[in-house]
Amino acid sequence: MLEILPARSGQLTARVGGMYLHSPYDPQTEARRFAANRLAGANPATVLLLGAELGHAGNAIRRACPGARLVAVYYDAQIAAHGGDPQGWSPASGEPLLRFLRRSLPEAEGLAVLEWPASARLFPGASLEARRQTAQLLRELRGGLATTAAVGRRWLRNCLDNFLGIDRVLSPAQRPGDLPILIAASGPSLQSVLPALGRLRERIALWALPSAVECLGAHGLEPDLVVLTDPGWYAMAHLEPLRCLGTPVAMPLSAALGAWNLGGGVLLLAQEAAYENAVLAAVAYPAVTVLPQGTVAATAMELALRSTRREVIFAGLDLCYRDLNGHARPNLFERTLDCGSDRLQPLDHRRFAWAAAQAPRRLPGGGRTGLALETYAGWFASRPAEPRLYRLLPSPVALPSLRPLDLPGLARLTAVPARRSLRRDPRGRAGAPWQAGYPDRPARLRILRGLLEAWQRRVGELRSRIEAAGSPAALDGDPLASSLATHFDAARLAEARRVLRTRGRETAAAKAAAVLLDLEGFLAARRARLDALP
Repeated sequence: MLEILPARSGQLTARVGGMYLHSPYDPQTEARRFAANRLAGANPATVLLLGAELGHAGNAIRRACPGARLVAVYYDAQIAAHGGDPQGWSPASGEPLLRFLRRSLPEAEGLAVLEWPASARLFPGASLEARRQTAQLLRELRGGLATTAAVGRRWLRNCLDNFLGIDRVLSPAQRPGDLPILIAASGPSLQSVLPALGRLRERIALWALPSAVECLGAHGLEPDLVVLTDPGWYAMAHLEPLRCLGTPVAMPLSAALGAWNLGGGVLLLAQEAAYENAVLAAVAYPAVTVLPQGTVAATAMELALRSTRREVIFAGLDLCYRDLNGHARPNLFERTLDCGSDRLQPLDHRRFAWAAAQAPRRLPGGGRTGLALETYAGWFASRPAEPRLYRLLPSPVALPSLRPLDLPGLARLTAVPARRSLRRDPRGRAGAPWQAGYPDRPARLRILRGLLEAWQRRVGELRSRIEAAGSPAALDGDPLASSLATHFDAARLAEARRVLRTRGRETAAAKAAAVLLDLEGFLAARRARLDALP
């Protein structure tokens, strides 16, 4: 039973099942003590307050940290209606909590997470779910920053080099296809479904993630499309079995180099990087927009759902190790372990060490998991249920948004005939697959030179404004320059934001300007390299 009533001080309090949510005497004083104790003099950029309810704690946090942004999450819609922030989240909003958190909290730097203790006690289910979703968000944010810091500059280089090197691009589909799409991931369970896939091959469009290509090929299965997002060497090495087979690749420009050598053409995807979109806009290419999700499996899923009217089925999406096995075999990663073994480093020892490092935690239903696998699983688990999404032979990692499917169910699902085949055209439409009017290499070279010149000038002007103002605030007003700088040196830029919060504008401005100066040099060097080409 919920009661909202005045406290002795005259402010509102609430009682849930006979227990008080806020002090029956002075809720504001109680909230001020909470803010002082939990913040302990810290100066966060953003405070995520879980269980904000009547708003007393949020008001206390605003007074204690007037420069901080408050993001409020309410556990009970009826209570939130009496004092809640309309910009916050409550169960009545209709928006999934994790989607709200992703939208409201773009970065983890300077983020403090607090929870009103009484809300946690009185709404334990809502508290547990909010903590779980917050943990997933933090894994994504920290993983995203770490990844961008490690490979952001490679993404930028790959974007430029792929644009220059890829000569033939596929035109995006104008309408969805009529066959179910089966996406082959490389989890250990993939091997159990390969015989069935061979029998049903003509009834499905077979897509593959890079690490599943070799295993499919060993069983005589050639994919209709490979989805590639990773920028590293291994991503393209997985695709060596496809050389000269004519298999197309769907990828952003920032993915690994070398797709132009595979002979099947490229379906370009647009992601969130402003510089990548600027390159695509320069040639008016109608790229399919699929925002990065941290895992190629999620990108493939989003693309597949747009590419067919029928079901999208995952095979090998285990998201965990089975004993010491992380991948279906044969697989480049597994073969690399095999090749490095000797009498001092036996194969089983190497497998155990690798599994322990990548997946140190055991799952209740069997298998092992780790931080990266948990982040990927959390993304899929948080996705709203989609009736067209299925997973073959589910693993101990539960994914509520994907319907479980066994092999007899797959046969029944694919028994409905399609109006036309996708085997030779993974985009699901007839007609010439190549994008008309795509510029040749000399034209692309001229476009890149012009873009790099414009970017270098733009970054230089922004640096001058930051130095003149003694503040890095102008960086947030230029999405293109900010995108270039973030991918060029995410770690130093994050440090500049931290310094802005802790040591003042001028020091932060100097650090941001230093990043932009180095970025100017990088762009000038890339342009000089292009100028040397014929």
